[in-house]
Amino acid sequence: MSNSFYYFFSSTPQVLGSVLALFGLFIVFKIQSIRKQLLGIGKSIIADVNDIKQKIVPNNNLPYLSNASTTDSIVLEIKKSCVRSDIKGLKSIVNIIDAVDYTQYKDKYIELYRFSITLVRNTIIWSIFTTVVIIFCLGIIPFSDELVYHCQLLYSIYYIVTGSIAISFGGLLYILIKSLKETGISVFDLD
Repeated sequence: MSNSFYYFFSSTPQVLGSVLALFGLFIVFKIQSIRKQLLGIGKSIIADVNDIKQKIVPNNNLPYLSNASTTDSIVLEIKKSCVRSDIKGLKSIVNIIDAVDYTQYKDKYIELYRFSITLVRNTIIWSIFTTVVIIFCLGIIPFSDELVYHCQLLYSIYYIVTGSIAISFGGLLYILIKSLKETGISVFDLD
């Protein structure tokens, strides 16, 4: 029984740690992908405005973006944010755009930005939970001599840890599925 105790409570943190590391790697790449998409939306607004400017040069009218600021100043701020890769700054600029022709850009940007914030927040929460389970498992090992002779307590701890592992995997899997769903990949599509 003593060896089983050590195997379970030492291998559990190893497995959770490796899953957490792989999951973290996936999330970092996902956040980088979202960041590129957000910057791409800003660049698309600039390209769209420039295309319209070229078409209406004889009239010398710029395309309308917002009541709050001139089109040139908005485009300039978008360019600055794109060069700095500043997605928060770009969000504040995109928020002031109220032209009907540009609402699809604004809506997509806000949707992706909110998703990235939610993704980071959920990842932090589930990573902390998983880390607590790892620390709990490692913290039990020094008390093995006392716990091995208390079967009820040992079974209770076993069920708590097993349940926590299931909850941890469930939370991480939930974030993974939401991330894949956002990219348009259907997790349950077998075609």
